[in-house]
This record gives sequence, structure tokens and C-alpha cells, in this order.
Amino acid sequence: MKRVDIIQTIGLKYLQSNIESDEWSYPKALKRAKKTIDSSLVKNGKNGKLYKNLDLRFVDPKSKVAVLVETKQDFNKNIEDAKRQLQAYIEYEKVLTGYSVIAILANTNDDQISVWKDCVSQTTLLGEEYLLKSFEEYKFLIHPVKNDREEVMRNTYELNEDLNKYGIQEKLRSQLVGTCLLAIKQGIKYEGLTTPQVLAGLKKVLENLLNKNLNKAEKLSILDNRVLQDQTVTEMHDEDMQALMRTIESKIVPYINDKNTAGQDLLNLFFTVFNKYTGRIDKNQAFSPDHIVDFMCKVLGSRGIRAFLTPVAGVRHFLSED
Repeated sequence: MKRVDIIQTIGLKYLQSNIESDEWSYPKALKRAKKTIDSSLVKNGKNGKLYKNLDLRFVDPKSKVAVLVETKQDFNKNIEDAKRQLQAYIEYEKVLTGYSVIAILANTNDDQISVWKDCVSQTTLLGEEYLLKSFEEYKFLIHPVKNDREEVMRNTYELNEDLNKYGIQEKLRSQLVGTCLLAIKQGIKYEGLTTPQVLAGLKKVLENLLNKNLNKAEKLSILDNRVLQDQTVTEMHDEDMQALMRTIESKIVPYINDKNTAGQDLLNLFFTVFNKYTGRIDKNQAFSPDHIVDFMCKVLGSRGIRAFLTPVAGVRHFLSED
């Protein structure tokens, strides 16, 4: 596995380096932070030298999660040495930031990896992690989302009241919320930004998701023209746009784990209930389970399936379907 592949998979935006070749020097970082570490915790047991430079360090200060990756041609040849080295970097990270850690050994001559949570031991080995994942997925291992039906339903009403207060047309509400929710899950920034800047960010997320799609221009035009360029959306006050994004991020996202069946059902229920608060003009959507949406996308194609798509699961299928 090449370094560039590791970076692209986990996420370039989370990569931090303070020396050449995208590496991270912990002694340099500690010196800058005016912190020290017990050298016995980061010393090579064979030659007594200190471990210093981690190959790849990915960090999200907001969630206080760090993903540390040490690459080897074949870490199995000297597995105990490799594990001690990786543990040294975990010790460094504890002193430097105190963040929760996902620690990874990755081969460069094949795709084999080993993954640990917070420390390198048999009990913390994540034995079912065979493939490299995105930072968001590793963050989920640290901060798993729990499905909370009552909280979601309670906040759905509040969200609709907010959209009504902001003057958003009923026919746009499901699509707008779905687009915002999708972008938030992709890590979009919105605090302190103007409405045009947030909308530009939403469009950028859609462009990135459509990067390898043959019908990119057509699909982006549909979502952009129907939702992001609507006057009731473009004329939202900056504070209202930020508040909308904040509500979705703080009162919807934390209570729906869409990585399991129960969470997907709850996500679909969210939009079903959400849709009940809108007028008839926006009630031409059937909020089908993901597996039904996926099947219908394949059978009918993107044009025929548009009316059947759910705002989030549907947008995701719509973006990915050729």
C-alpha cells in the first residue's frame, strides 16, 4: 500500500506534518508545546535510541481523535519491534494532546494492516479491521453514535419550526436538510461563514462526491439549481444558515447511526416524520428503506428513480449512480 493511498483513504484534510515527507516529529512538537516525556516510554529496547518520527499522523482537534500510522515493508518480520515503536508514538500523543488514538501498522508491499485502540495490546487489537478506513470511520470507533428515536423525533419538530421561521419553501425543506446533513457528515465548515460561503461549501462537497461520476454535470446541476440556488435559500441570513447547520449537526447527527440497519431505519423515519410537517407540495416522496432505494436505482436508473429517493440515502444513491 503506497503512502499516497493511505493518505487519500484516511483523509488528506486530517493529515498533519512538521518535517519533510509528511512525517511527524514528536520531539519537535513537544519542544514547541513546552512539554516533556519520560524517555523510558519511547526508547528502543535494543539500541537505546529514542523513537522520534511517526510516518503519518491524522488529527481532528474537534473530536480529539488522532490516527497514527506507522508503515513497514512487512511489519510481520519484526512484529514485536514494530508494536513497541507504535506504542511509543501513542505515549507521545498522550503527552502532547491527550487525544484518543487509533494506532495502525500498515505494510507497503501489500494491503495488510493491524489496528489498535488507545494502546498496543492483545485486548485492544481491533481484530476485525482488515481494510484501511476513512478518518470519519475511525472516529466512529472512538465515539460511536447511538440511535435515539425519541430525541430525533423531538428535534425534528424543532428543525421544521426553524425552517418555517427562516422562510424556506416547504417543497425544498427535505432536500435542503438532506444536502446539509450529507455535507456535515463529510466535515463541512460553516461557523462564522456567510450564507454564500456555506452554499459554496455544500456545492463543493457535492462536486467531490461526484468526482468519479460520469453524469457529474447533470446531477450537480439538478441539486444546485433546485435547492442551493433557490431564492429562499440564498437569501437566508448568515446567522440563520449557521444555526440550521448547527441544529442538524448537534441535534440530529449525534442520534442516528446510519452504519447499521436500525440507524438507517431511524434516518428514513426522520425524513418521513419531517415530511409530515410540510405542505402537500412536498409530499411526493416515498421514504423507502435503503435496500429498496438501491434496488430501484439499479432497475430504473437515476432519471426514473428521482421521485422515490429519500433526501439523504437518496441523495447518496443519486450521486453515486451512473
